[in-house]
Amino acid sequence: MKNSMFNHAIPWQKNKTLLVNTFSGAIDVIPSHFEYYLTKATQLQKNKITDFLFARRYLLEKEIDEPLILESLYRELLARQRKNSPLKSVLITTFDCNLKCSYCWQQHNTRSLKSSTLSVEMVDAAFKSIGKLHNLLKEKSTDPPVIQIFGGEPLLTKNKELVEHVLKKCREYSYGSQVTTNGVNLEIFQEMLLEYQVDEIQVTVDGTEEAHNRRRIGSNYKSIMNSIANILSYQAAFLKLRVNVDLSNVNTLRDLADEIIDRRWYTNRKFYAYLAPLRDSSFASTDLITQRPKLLTKVLELKRLYPQIELFDMKGWDGYQPVRVLENTGRFPYPKANICDVNLNQFVFAPDGKIRLCAEEAHSERGIIGEFYPEFSFDYTSFQRLYDHSPLDIEKCKECTLLPVCGGGCMLMEKERNFRNHYCQAVKDCFEYALTAYLESREENCASL
Repeated sequence: MKNSMFNHAIPWQKNKTLLVNTFSGAIDVIPSHFEYYLTKATQLQKNKITDFLFARRYLLEKEIDEPLILESLYRELLARQRKNSPLKSVLITTFDCNLKCSYCWQQHNTRSLKSSTLSVEMVDAAFKSIGKLHNLLKEKSTDPPVIQIFGGEPLLTKNKELVEHVLKKCREYSYGSQVTTNGVNLEIFQEMLLEYQVDEIQVTVDGTEEAHNRRRIGSNYKSIMNSIANILSYQAAFLKLRVNVDLSNVNTLRDLADEIIDRRWYTNRKFYAYLAPLRDSSFASTDLITQRPKLLTKVLELKRLYPQIELFDMKGWDGYQPVRVLENTGRFPYPKANICDVNLNQFVFAPDGKIRLCAEEAHSERGIIGEFYPEFSFDYTSFQRLYDHSPLDIEKCKECTLLPVCGGGCMLMEKERNFRNHYCQAVKDCFEYALTAYLESREENCASL
């Protein structure tokens, strides 16, 4: 016998350990002395304890090659995900923005760019390129491509004709359409978005009025919330409300949830709200990621105190996401085979005429896999290197007990080793806190897990 690579032990109560196998999904509360049988697995004779650990897959036959099994499973799961994922084209219509958010990292990185906005000709070239890219994908959904209009802030009044041109092209090609916006000009663009039957609109707020207006300088909370209400009244576009959260605004969640309930949005099938931890994709500071476990602790405490906060889903909380699935379904999810949308049929078209896979790199010279303007070109080798990148390619991840539930994190961290160390610690802390909190909330039923 041998110890599974993916056994993760968490000290729990007195003389007890919470033992998890993140690959098989097994969870057990065991006497702490059982851990001895895991560390000395190759030297032990069979007994009742080893039989239990073997049956639960914490102990394995010596011949079992877990890395090989995981690699095979990852390929299968990723292929399945890709076959369910339509080609997604992120059109960064502009890097310009009409807000000065206190935490924004993107505007600092885009000031020196020669070109900040797509032209009509570039939009036309992008749509022509999408068909070529679609044909290159071997594993994809049969659904038509989806165009995500992105920024900067795409819904700027000076770019109204450009946005309408994109939507006309979506109609011409029978492509799906999505818009990600700060909501400032949502009222101005409402008629257009409804006329062209945009499938999805995502709007971001930062808590209730005082916190939102203070952090998102130039924004008007009341105007945005009223614009959302108007959109929802048509029962047309699906509206996502993203709520950025950090330690400075987390205490506004109760009041924001109450407002959503008062507006009766939670009963609208076209409405979905989620909490997203504030992040800095420039990796200039580790403050936000190191604060993540404390922030998660606070959010879960608030949810216990104020059940209305449950109306928010939670996305982007690495380490907590598998526990969230456990809370909702009673079991861990399948191993996370993809790192991010880079692995899932996404292409990004930026104002410099280049094609990338990652929207976070759209302002830089990194991650370029081709051009769509003035002529189409495609570097299949560079594409394949990023598209097929696996958590198993990351040295730090290969033997991590949390690999199946983490997925390795953002690829951009590979060049930011210090940041990755903080990220890995945050994932571990979030996972352990969330799992113990979940089990403590139903301690009387632990034996049935």
